[in-house]
Amino acid sequence: MKQSNLINKTMKTGTEIKLSFVLLNIACWFTKPIITIKGKESGKYERKWGTHFFELPVGEYKIEIFVPNLKIANEYSVQIKENEIKHINFFANPLKAKI
Repeated sequence: MKQSNLINKTMKTGTEIKLSFVLLNIACWFTKPIITIKGKESGKYERKWGTHFFELPVGEYKIEIFVPNLKIANEYSVQIKENEIKHINFFANPLKAKI
């Protein structure tokens, strides 16, 4: 019983974003995706490929992920509730690039 109370106190609220690409896509090795978050908390973040957590308060958000060299972009609408982590998987598909 005490263990479950400890878990509830350490729960975070936010979104976890996984950024990935085809390893053979050489252009992705030399660029970093840009994550734009719009909502109660807003910001623009340049991150390396991999998994990143953004702690956000409860609310609705628009999250855009953009890869500059390939001009690939996706937008996600996310509603975050208390003690909830929303997971977003972004895959840079070279077939959708607008070079």
